Amino acid sequence: MRKIVLALSLLTTVSLHPLTVDEMLARFQKVKEKSKQRHGVVVESYVNVRSELAPGRSGSYTESNFGRTLTLEVHAGGTVSGRGAEDGRTFELRNGRVDGSHLTATKRFADGTTEPLEGIFINQRRIEGRTPREITSDHTTFGLGVTSVDFMFAGATFDRLFYERK
Repeated sequence: MRKIVLALSLLTTVSLHPLTVDEMLARFQKVKEKSKQRHGVVVESYVNVRSELAPGRSGSYTESNFGRTLTLEVHAGGTVSGRGAEDGRTFELRNGRVDGSHLTATKRFADGTTEPLEGIFINQRRIEGRTPREITSDHTTFGLGVTSVDFMFAGATFDRLFYERK
């Protein structure tokens, strides 16, 4: 019982500490190099994801892995309105604000429950290939990196999602 209380207090402590914009941006950076040898054949893969802050923009955004959608309207003065859908539930955004690249709002679901929405607008460049010298793909995408999520899917825990602008 003590372990459960300690774990819950640690989770509460961690979730109460808001991330800075730089900490959020760091969650959307990645460099991964793999090399496997099977039956005398070497299979290599290289992925480099670089993100940089970008100004907030109105539009429709989709997170393709989980079918989540978000439509944002960024108004003069930094206010934001919008709506979205996730896990078969729809929501409206309340108290939305954009400060530079940083978005904060509250999702209000049809049943009256609320959840925070926090993220950053970013240009995300994804470079892939066999090695850093043998690049096969290099593309940049604008979107919203959301860090106010914490859910499990297929045994994996997700603490961030990237919504690509359509």
